[in-house]
Amino acid sequence: FWARSQIANKKIGITCFQDYGTGGSPTSAETLYGRAFELTTSWKQYKFRILTNTLNGKTFGSDNNDV
Repeated sequence: FWARSQIANKKIGITCFQDYGTGGSPTSAETLYGRAFELTTSWKQYKFRILTNTLNGKTFGSDNNDV
């Protein structure tokens, strides 16, 4: 992603969610924490990788609304 801040050294954090939906008895949603990036006053491209949890043994809801 590309980002900048009008205030130098501001930070932005990355967080993702694994949500298995609703209906039936789905696995509870999980939060995946990435890292924080220190922004500059110039546009800069930031790259990151978040490793997701395994889907083995997870139960998806029956309402087809998992994300």
